[in-house]
Amino acid sequence: MANSKFAYVKQLEEERRVLPCCYFAVRIDGGGFKAFTKTHGYTKPNDVRGVHLMNACAKEVMLKFDEIDLAYGHSDEYSFLFRRKTKLWNRRHNKILTNIVSCFAASFPFHWSEFFPEQKLLYVPCFDGRIVLLPTEREAKDYFRWRQVDCHINTQYNECFWNLVMRGGYSHQQAYNTLMTTQKREKNELLFSRFGINYNEVPEIFRRGSILMRGEQSWKGGSKVVSGGGEASPQGEAEMPPQDDAMVSPQDEAEMPPQGEAEMPPQDEAEMPPQGEAEMPPQDEAEMPPLNEATVPPLDQPMSAAAPPRKPNREAKLTLSHENLVSDHFWEKYHRLLGQ
Repeated sequence: MANSKFAYVKQLEEERRVLPCCYFAVRIDGGGFKAFTKTHGYTKPNDVRGVHLMNACAKEVMLKFDEIDLAYGHSDEYSFLFRRKTKLWNRRHNKILTNIVSCFAASFPFHWSEFFPEQKLLYVPCFDGRIVLLPTEREAKDYFRWRQVDCHINTQYNECFWNLVMRGGYSHQQAYNTLMTTQKREKNELLFSRFGINYNEVPEIFRRGSILMRGEQSWKGGSKVVSGGGEASPQGEAEMPPQDDAMVSPQDEAEMPPQGEAEMPPQDEAEMPPQGEAEMPPQDEAEMPPLNEATVPPLDQPMSAAAPPRKPNREAKLTLSHENLVSDHFWEKYHRLLGQ
């Protein structure tokens, strides 16, 4: 950077870093995707081409940034989990966020023609992003459970809404009013009794979303290692239960599920009782244990010490799956995903 009399403005830049020793997720959300999908003729209620396109964009991100071992996406969103000890760009918040979002957004028009060969891209969509801190493994697991439950709620609602509109002859407002006071079991009954649709037989790629994992894993079932958008795993036959208990949160929803952005639900915090000075005797500086530099990276280290992104590894194997993130079985099966 040139050393001039105007260089003082560099000091006005905000320098923000992601908290060390924490996992963190970068979540990308599409902006104005309702209008985008309508303009570009997406199939309702679900278009598998759009899902494969989003998966291809997520794969590009994971190939470029090898400190991401797990990603999950559904609809117009994707979340990428960074390792707890990542040193990418010295954990600079803005640098990480903008590079992930721009890589994903640039990949979308790049891969468009592969999945929509007969539909010209009329305009490029936009994506926003945020970083969510996940201090421990528990928060990391619960974050992805939360996103998958949200996927289930939205998919169930959309199945009901668009079947009422396209097969039931309802207007959009009539379908909205019909579903506004329904609960999850009632939506399942509506699909089965009126349209003969067993919700549990809706392809898992729509019900559960898409999971991308780095490296070769011991697979069971129909999951497969992919090099592109991938395909849904084969579906088995199932009887019509009231609902998919593994995917449904214990409380019934009485209102239309929120569309678009969703914030993390607040967690109950146990207040710490006040402690008197007598209970906390002062400690000598000599008694304080030294910090483990390998665990807590210094934030004031020069930028040259920060790890730059490596050249994309086009040979890296990424596994696409549509498994149940809510159960403990997934996290026990792939425990190494949170091991770094």
